[in-house]
Amino acid sequence: MEIQPNIDEILSGFDPSRPVGQGGMASIFMYENRLTGEQVAVKMLHSHVVNDGSTVERFFHEVQASTRLDHRNIINVLGYGDWQGKPAMVMEYVDGGDLKSLIERVDRIPTEVAAHMAFQLFKGLDYSHRLGIIHRDIKPSNLLINRDGYLKITDFGISQVSDLTRLTRSGDVLGTPAYMSPEQASGKRLDERSDIFSAGVMIYEMLSGTNPFLAENPSVTLLNII
Repeated sequence: MEIQPNIDEILSGFDPSRPVGQGGMASIFMYENRLTGEQVAVKMLHSHVVNDGSTVERFFHEVQASTRLDHRNIINVLGYGDWQGKPAMVMEYVDGGDLKSLIERVDRIPTEVAAHMAFQLFKGLDYSHRLGIIHRDIKPSNLLINRDGYLKITDFGISQVSDLTRLTRSGDVLGTPAYMSPEQASGKRLDERSDIFSAGVMIYEMLSGTNPFLAENPSVTLLNII
């Protein structure tokens, strides 16, 4: 499926407001429409990675996977293109932060709230799995929450998509060690159950305040899972 760049059209009338997140590959900024007040998030690759082929490939993979998905529990990607000389994508802006920050603030999330979050997560995963898309990096920092309590799955950058093979080779260990399934930690080919395992680890952490496998050394973490 070929997706046409449309970021100039989408951001027409929008001005940068403030940074809202930063990672090793990209930063996220909130943009606001100067007339209507509408807000969107712009994810832009860092200057030092724009010439790295694998990083740009992962970015475009995320665009391709995300634009196939239309569900209220999955982040809505509006478009992509070159912005200020860097690859960027425009997404809906989620105003409540991520689940990782919530767990750090309250330590243990009340059972009723955790169940509500888990229900929404599984609704989003069921939808993506039915379309042949396995996320492969389910973790609290990839789950956004808006002020109305809706959970949104984000970052499909390493997802396994049935008809996109560039980032789905068996033998590759991609993801975050503390939330991997045993198959993922072993570099095996995955199916939908891997995401469900990762969701279970995250639910355990919501209820207990502790990740059951995490060790100081990532290799020990992977051995604990296996």
